[in-house]
Amino acid sequence: VGSSDFAKMKQFTVDMVNAFPVSPTAIRVGVVQYDDSPSLMFNLGRYSDKASTVNDIYRISYQGGGTDTGQALEFTRQHAAWRDGTVTKVAIVLTDGKSSDSVAAPSRALAAEG
Repeated sequence: VGSSDFAKMKQFTVDMVNAFPVSPTAIRVGVVQYDDSPSLMFNLGRYSDKASTVNDIYRISYQGGGTDTGQALEFTRQHAAWRDGTVTKVAIVLTDGKSSDSVAAPSRALAAEG
């Protein structure tokens, strides 16, 4: 994916955030960006309002590199500040194509945790 497509992905993410009530007691948003390795841009619950969340999404810079989706899923499972209990957990993965690594085991592990 190039920088122009990355900008489209960010806008899609902003549009998704704007469609939901972001607050400490409703929807919480976190972003993991990945290529050859994942990076936590901001964790779940860092922002308690939509405007702050959107502003930080717009600040994310394009990084070239590979597509190691499996590694990113495992990183997300280990590092996301998931709520405890019966709260529904949702992860949305945006990718530029086929992963360079296996996603089967990391996907199952992430799904098994809720």
